[in-house]
Amino acid sequence: MTRALRSLPLFLSVACASNTEPQLFFLNDLPPLEGTTETTCEENFDNAECPEPGEVDFGDWTYTNTLDQSNAQAFLEVYDFGPEDKAVVVFQGSAIEGVKEGKGDSFTFLGKREAFSDQAQTEDNSEGYIHETHSETTTIVELALNVEKGVLTADIRVSAQAISRVSETDEWDEEDTEVFSSREQFCSGLVPDDNNQDCTNSSDEAECEDDECFYQVTTESIGKTQFFGFLLDDAPEFMTVTSGQDSDEAGFGLYTAGR
Repeated sequence: MTRALRSLPLFLSVACASNTEPQLFFLNDLPPLEGTTETTCEENFDNAECPEPGEVDFGDWTYTNTLDQSNAQAFLEVYDFGPEDKAVVVFQGSAIEGVKEGKGDSFTFLGKREAFSDQAQTEDNSEGYIHETHSETTTIVELALNVEKGVLTADIRVSAQAISRVSETDEWDEEDTEVFSSREQFCSGLVPDDNNQDCTNSSDEAECEDDECFYQVTTESIGKTQFFGFLLDDAPEFMTVTSGQDSDEAGFGLYTAGR
């Protein structure tokens, strides 16, 4: 399956810790990433299962989501960084460090950036009830720049993984815990089995294979594209793109799986 994952950011820049003036490139036509997205599901319910593609029944409702947009325009700045062969590529305040060979209006750059997030929220009652949500994302960006006599060719590849997991104690005492119904809507992501049983987790029955009921969705995406640009001589100062944010504080924020 081929699909557009997400447009490139409006500003792409290569920055450095030096006193040299930046080389400014204009990128006139940034196409969206083209690639594949694959989603898998895991669960441990006795009376429900993960749906097959197209299996979820929405009744009388039909949901349609479309997106049509023009390619983006952007600017790219190039600086030397530290040693002669180093440079940094910045996407919306998050940097890709790499190796630069050549100088002036002819050079190459090859860099890679990995970013991740891991977030969990747990409600734990000492009387024997636990509800937990956990989300984890990983994004890897690989970027190759080739500049010859001021003409830039860039290849970018983005791979991303997103894991979303929810779990809840299978059986608990409602009076002791003061939890009188399931806090998780498992039926929103699962379908009942062939016996048409309900996939709700109740406090007084064992619906799952273990002491907890869980549902997990993993989405993996890979996309790539190529874009072009050209060097602008004597560009006005206001066109310079800089970032005052630390890369870890700014976050990557380019691409999220599972949308």
